[in-house]
Amino acid sequence: MKWIDFKAGIQDFWNEFKRVKFGLFGLILLFIFILTILINPYIVPFPKASSRWRDITYWEDNPVSAPPVWVNWFSSTKRAPSLIIEEHAFSEEKMGKIKLSRAVFEYEYSYDLPPLDVIFHGYPDRDGSKSS
Repeated sequence: MKWIDFKAGIQDFWNEFKRVKFGLFGLILLFIFILTILINPYIVPFPKASSRWRDITYWEDNPVSAPPVWVNWFSSTKRAPSLIIEEHAFSEEKMGKIKLSRAVFEYEYSYDLPPLDVIFHGYPDRDGSKSS
């Protein structure tokens, strides 16, 4: 097969392919999917998404029923996003035999719907000193 015959065959195929609208639509979708694969490293929400996708220990503290953050882009009612708040004011009081430990977290709430879940991790301090 010569190059001219190959080129003519491709051109005949393309001329016939152009007449079928579903074929063109499928070709456009194919190009969109290939483009999405190529720009995937730049559009993922966080850098370790592909390596942490199946790591349950990474995701276990996320609220199960919380919608993704991008839902706010398409809705008029804004939902509170998931946040990790580490800064807090810590105080302790003795009330007889009871010791009251208090941690206050400041959170600016400017959304229409409240968070669906609050997860608090507290770790015991074994040496008796104050720590966070």
